[in-house]
Amino acid sequence: MKDFVNGGVVPDAIFERSNLTHSQFLIWTGQKLNPDVPLYNMALAFRIRGELDREAFREAFQMLVDRSDALRTVIKEQQGIPRQRVLPECQVSVPMPDFSGDPDPEQVLQSWLQERVRRNFHLNTRLFDSVLIRMGADQHVWYLNQHHLITDGWSTALTFRRMSEFYALACAGKAEAVPQLPAYRDYLDYERDFRDRKTLKDAAAYWQQRAAAAPEPVQLYGKAPANQETETHRVYCDPGPERSRALR
Repeated sequence: MKDFVNGGVVPDAIFERSNLTHSQFLIWTGQKLNPDVPLYNMALAFRIRGELDREAFREAFQMLVDRSDALRTVIKEQQGIPRQRVLPECQVSVPMPDFSGDPDPEQVLQSWLQERVRRNFHLNTRLFDSVLIRMGADQHVWYLNQHHLITDGWSTALTFRRMSEFYALACAGKAEAVPQLPAYRDYLDYERDFRDRKTLKDAAAYWQQRAAAAPEPVQLYGKAPANQETETHRVYCDPGPERSRALR
C-alpha cells in the first residue's frame, strides 16, 4: 500500500492516530486511492405503493438524521490523518422530483438512477443522499444512497425499519414519541479498547509478517480488469412453491 503523498509505505501510525474503525480505515484507504470512482456507494431504491404524505416523509427522515449519529458522521483529514466527526445537527432537504407526467416514467427513473448513483460523496460534508420520487398518484420510489463508511447491509435494513416507524409517528402527529437510537459511538469505544488487547496485537504481528511480500495484482484470464465501475445488477430467480417450501 502506497502513501498518498510521498509514495512510501503507509505507516501504522496513520491508523492509530485516526479514530476510524479498522474496517472504516480500509474503506477510506480504498476511496483515497480511487478518488474519482464511487467504489463504496451503497444505493437502494425502495418502491412505495399506496398513499404517501410527502411532508410527513420529509419530517420522518429529518427525525431519523437527528437521532442517528452515523448519518451525521463525516470524515475530515487533519495533516493526512482521517478522523470521523459527528455533526451536532444536519438539516436535510429531501428532493422530490415528479416523473408521473412523463409518458414512460419507468424509463426516466432508470436513467435518473444510472446518473445519480455514480455521484461521488464529499467525505467531509455528507455521506448520504436521499430522494423521494413520485411515479404516480399512489406510487413513489425512495432512493437512499449511503457511503460504506457509515453503513452496511444490516444497518441499511435498520434504517428502512426506523424510517417506517418514524413516518407512522409523523403522520399521527406524534413526533415527540420518536425514540432515541443506539449511538454508534458506543461501538467505536468498544473497538478502540479491543485494539489494545494483546491477542489482537499478536494476530496483527503474525499477518504483517505473512504479508511482508506483496502479492501480484489480481488478473482475470490473464488480463487486468479495465472497468473500475462497481455497479451491480440483481438477478431474480423464482424457485417455485415446492423448492420454496424445501428451503424454508
